Amino acid sequence: MPTKRYKPEQIVNLLRKIEVEIANGKKAAQAAREVGICEQTYYRWRKEFGGLKLDQAKRLKELEKENSRLKRLVAELCQMLKQHLNGRGTGYLFRTRNGTPFGQENCRRMLQSILGRLAIPKGGLHAFRHGRVSVLQASGVPGDLIKQWVGHSSLKTTSRYTHFTQDFAQAQAARTGLLGLNGPQISQKSDSGHQLQSTGA
Repeated sequence: MPTKRYKPEQIVNLLRKIEVEIANGKKAAQAAREVGICEQTYYRWRKEFGGLKLDQAKRLKELEKENSRLKRLVAELCQMLKQHLNGRGTGYLFRTRNGTPFGQENCRRMLQSILGRLAIPKGGLHAFRHGRVSVLQASGVPGDLIKQWVGHSSLKTTSRYTHFTQDFAQAQAARTGLLGLNGPQISQKSDSGHQLQSTGA
């Protein structure tokens, strides 16, 4: 018999029903069975979705799907670069037929071509620098290490290169328990994410 698949908003509703029954004195296993799931599923869902509102649970799943898509793009890009190197283990990544390094304009044209093949919106070379810092920050890499890798002179510069969306901030707050049904809300004053605030519960 195929396993029933639940949408994030359905899971949050079921969790609420179970928690009401538990508050009324029922055991978790009994409350879970009454909504059609096993006790292990309840605890797994509570760990993943506990404290989220319906729209937050749905958005969290969308972010996870987007993350999977980006991982596939990175894998495809790595494969394209591997083909481009054609077995070379030394020298410049982007070089002319004579082995000399590409100028900035040549690099830009090649990168734009790759972006087009991957169906990624085109952007200037500097956007990749901002993107790299933002991805490293979102992945939890320490700021001092990012500063060293990117070559910034100060953490203040690295901070200016960091861009977090409000959805990302809310998802992180929810994962760490800062956002509950009656918990603080995340507000954002700019797209860069430098002025994120939480308002009291």
